[in-house]
Amino acid sequence: MLLTNASISDPETGELMAYTDGCRIFNRHFEEMINGDSINFGKIWSQYCTNFLGSLIILFKIVH
Repeated sequence: MLLTNASISDPETGELMAYTDGCRIFNRHFEEMINGDSINFGKIWSQYCTNFLGSLIILFKIVH
């Protein structure tokens, strides 16, 4: 099974700006972004994104 995810955070504060589960893109308020509902069309979409069950997301900040 292929799973993808990514996140973007502020380089100075480490605060979450956006993230994706490989099927959709969400903002820092965990809301689906405009046009973020249909990425990765093709084999990935048809096999994994149409039966989306959600994701567990754990956020943490590393302090040096």
